[in-house]
Amino acid sequence: MSDDIEEIATEARKTFNFSETIKGGTRRSGAQKVYNDLKAAMLIGHATDITNNLGQVTGRDRKGVLGQIDEILSSDDEEADVTALQSQLSDLMLQLEMSALTFHLDAVPPLIEKVIKAKTRKEFAVKGGNVPDERLQELADKYTALMMGACITKVVTADGAESGKLTDAEAVDLVSYLHPSEFAKLDAKLREVQFEQAVSNQAVLDADF
Repeated sequence: MSDDIEEIATEARKTFNFSETIKGGTRRSGAQKVYNDLKAAMLIGHATDITNNLGQVTGRDRKGVLGQIDEILSSDDEEADVTALQSQLSDLMLQLEMSALTFHLDAVPPLIEKVIKAKTRKEFAVKGGNVPDERLQELADKYTALMMGACITKVVTADGAESGKLTDAEAVDLVSYLHPSEFAKLDAKLREVQFEQAVSNQAVLDADF
């Protein structure tokens, strides 16, 4: 039995690849679905409570088809019929779903992140290496775009078509044109994969450093 164990251990030592093992620490991944049909989203609308500073409900904010349905159902009209509106809502939801884009992301090594930071800062820096205050937001947007381009491995449409990695120009367009609410979802996923939640707090607490 001991000979068998030694043979297995020896084989493990032979096949161990340090570079592949250490690189594996950056192989965190995730996926995020966003929607790209702002018109359909606006027509769908919403029905949400309006609250004051004390958290008390003071009214309802109603927009679009959902707002119309909510208003009718909240009325005292016992004969109210929302069948037509529900059918319209279903069509709009399908339209919105068909605009879905699913972004697949892989974390990149810290070295790549540093290179992107340096590249972005160099682009916006003036004499002395400083970035003017009025350009800091522009710098942040460009850095985010380049990180998106580095981490996004593919984009999948609702009908299953796939893109490859994004070019720098495509990544900048993503930051510029994706609706802010949807971009916020993608940005949060990027931070989850690349930055903030790379190692959970509990894992750090459990590790014997």
